[in-house]
Amino acid sequence: MKPKVEWKEASMSEKALLAECKATILRLFPTATVILYGSHARNEATPDSDYDLLVLLNEDFTREKEEKIWDTIYDIELKHEIIISVLVHSRENWGHPLYQASPLHKNIDQDGIVL
Repeated sequence: MKPKVEWKEASMSEKALLAECKATILRLFPTATVILYGSHARNEATPDSDYDLLVLLNEDFTREKEEKIWDTIYDIELKHEIIISVLVHSRENWGHPLYQASPLHKNIDQDGIVL
């Protein structure tokens, strides 16, 4: 994954939006890692593209934690009139060989940007 400092293609408003998403998630889970992936990370986004975020938790994954993140991100979606797709995984599960073999994992490793 690319560190944020290498991601120069984003506009100031896009960086502010992603900073808001990250801050919102970190208020809930202070040790989480937030990664942008997909068309925005690859600089291939169109006006209709959503934002794809992966949230890695340093604790066990539960549906309740996932829904808590979704609920707070939904407020940002409404505020900015955009779509944000969020995947939530525990860092332990995300590092498992079965996850690492998936095309999604490989794409995020290649194109993902740690916010």
